[in-house]
Amino acid sequence: MKINYSDKVQLFALVLLAFFLPLWRLGSSIGFALVVLHWFYEGDWRNKWPKLKHNYFFWGTSFLFLLYLLSAVVYHDKQSMFELEKRIGLFLIPTVLLSSSSIKERKSIILYVFLLGVLFLDLRALGGILYHYMTAASFNLSQGGQVNTIIHHERPYVGAFSALGLAFTLLFYREKKGNKYLPLIAGSIFIITVFIISAKLAMGMILVLLMIFLLLQLGRKSILYLLGVLAFGCSTYFWIPSVHNRFSDLIEKKNEPRLFIWPSAIKAIPSNPFNHIYGTFSEKNTEIALNKEYKKETQIALQTASRWEVIAYLKKNKLDSEFDFNVPYDIKDYSKGKWWWLYADKKNFNTHNQFLGIYLSYGLLGLLSIGFMIYGLSIQLARYRNYYLLFSIIVIFLFLLFENILAKQQGVFMFGLFLSLFYTQPSNKAYSSIHIHV
Repeated sequence: MKINYSDKVQLFALVLLAFFLPLWRLGSSIGFALVVLHWFYEGDWRNKWPKLKHNYFFWGTSFLFLLYLLSAVVYHDKQSMFELEKRIGLFLIPTVLLSSSSIKERKSIILYVFLLGVLFLDLRALGGILYHYMTAASFNLSQGGQVNTIIHHERPYVGAFSALGLAFTLLFYREKKGNKYLPLIAGSIFIITVFIISAKLAMGMILVLLMIFLLLQLGRKSILYLLGVLAFGCSTYFWIPSVHNRFSDLIEKKNEPRLFIWPSAIKAIPSNPFNHIYGTFSEKNTEIALNKEYKKETQIALQTASRWEVIAYLKKNKLDSEFDFNVPYDIKDYSKGKWWWLYADKKNFNTHNQFLGIYLSYGLLGLLSIGFMIYGLSIQLARYRNYYLLFSIIVIFLFLLFENILAKQQGVFMFGLFLSLFYTQPSNKAYSSIHIHV
């Protein structure tokens, strides 16, 4: 299909955004800026507004961004303005994609380019792992900070992008688009990467995606295959050391900050100032309340800690000057203790759950905006059986449950781009459960 010059500019901008989204913040920012500038240059507001005014997903993202904006205006501090800058894509990406009719014809190109970017991301991560394996004495990747350095990215995001890449390759394979072996090769790389870096959440995402894919493909005949997928997932616990270490720590309730952070965040809800309607109405105030609660929980943890752990904590925080321990304890491994995250010199803890974070900062109003988004997405799923949208929702909403992805520009772009891209009404309304038109 022949496209005009304006559409070529738009497509180039979206390709730039999709390719660099998993790789390079500056590159994705340039793509995003070009997408928005083209949208303003294009004009045609009379035709754009009708596509937005009845769109629940658009109103949900717009209302949430409005809460961010009002909070920044009310408190007018540097942190709020900086957070607002990162989140402007939450409003602008859905606004552009949901009102531009030409985009829906070229979703496949955008997806192929995104998959290429994820392949580069995973190959770079695997290269870092290989170098670490050849030079390090231990292959234990249970500590997140260490892994992020090795793979040149944050492990949760590498895992989420890989899971999203696998979702699209599975659907490409199902539709028999292009060479049937390329999706298999790319999908294998995505799966290998996730399990090698032992991204726990992404491992769960991949198992869910594979099971849904098998059900779509084989129906009732998929039982044996489903059991095989589960067996594979469980077997990695025994033959991949980092997976074994990560899940052993989780089972023993060690080295998993969320088991400590979530209860503390819930306890911080009554903190002053807090209102169930609008929360603290400031992420800075939320952060202060969280840190107070974490400090309180730290004292409780230390009361049950062993003597060497108490010494380690005091030394780490330079509180040991007035104490004369006179004990020969070796504290060099204190950072591997049960409460290792308490020793970190951090003042920017977050809830590690986007819904909990939004409730703390913006109360029921914030959750209402999420409700609008979910309602709109549910309507689209029921109406069109759009499996691209379904798989995107599975990955992104599981990610929201364990990370504050809307606190990072990369997370905002991921959320806005893929949910908006597949939310748009398809050119062929005759969607079937057998063949999906992108």
